[in-house]
Amino acid sequence: MPRQFYRPFYGFVPNLGAKQVPFGFQANGVHFNDTVPDYYTLAGGLNVTNGKAGSVICRFNTDAIDKQQYFFRTASNRMGFELTTTERIHFSCDQSASPGTLGANMNSLVASFAADTWYTVLIAWDVAVGVSAARMYVNGVDRYSTTGEIAVDATLRYTGDNLGVGATDAGGTPYDGCLQALAFSTTYVDWSDKANRNLVHNEFNNLLLEPGVYGTNWIPGGDCEMLWVSPYTSYTNTGSGLDSFTEVSAPDECSK
Repeated sequence: MPRQFYRPFYGFVPNLGAKQVPFGFQANGVHFNDTVPDYYTLAGGLNVTNGKAGSVICRFNTDAIDKQQYFFRTASNRMGFELTTTERIHFSCDQSASPGTLGANMNSLVASFAADTWYTVLIAWDVAVGVSAARMYVNGVDRYSTTGEIAVDATLRYTGDNLGVGATDAGGTPYDGCLQALAFSTTYVDWSDKANRNLVHNEFNNLLLEPGVYGTNWIPGGDCEMLWVSPYTSYTNTGSGLDSFTEVSAPDECSK
């Protein structure tokens, strides 16, 4: 199976110059400032293959909930993952053969998100199956809204476009708050299975944040190569075959 997750981030530790260490032993993640804004970019996007299935894992704590803000988005909004002004989690991805035509457009039910609160979001889709395979959980609760669209048997555009993390690839619609972890995979995970959800929640609860842990734990049957955002500024997309992430401004350590 090809490696399909963002690769681990590694962080620069203050006063150690260029020495890189796994950031994973820090629990709180990176804080993005939307007024600067702080964000990361990756030219050419992810080192994955366009496909029909996928999963997203995200743990966030926002400073504000009164505006649209992207956790990640590719150029021209071919693929995006955001918190909306109406307090919904939204994931969308265009069809590969028809950029600009949605293949997956998933929303959560309207939620009462609160600032300064940690949320774990789990999303999965398989357009070859259709709406019945769509999954969206927030803190272990099913929050998927059927007011979206899943295009059956449409290959989705996961790669080939510049990627922004913490904003669009050009710094627009920035995220305001902390990200502890963020991952994308072309492996489908059925999050309706509580055992699968518990693999994620238990790891966060235990604060076992070393990237290696999740190679066997996070994605049952899948290859877990993920992007981590860490307490220290870091932008090395290790081993992906693509250029490194570029840091714009300076995301700092989350104090929450």
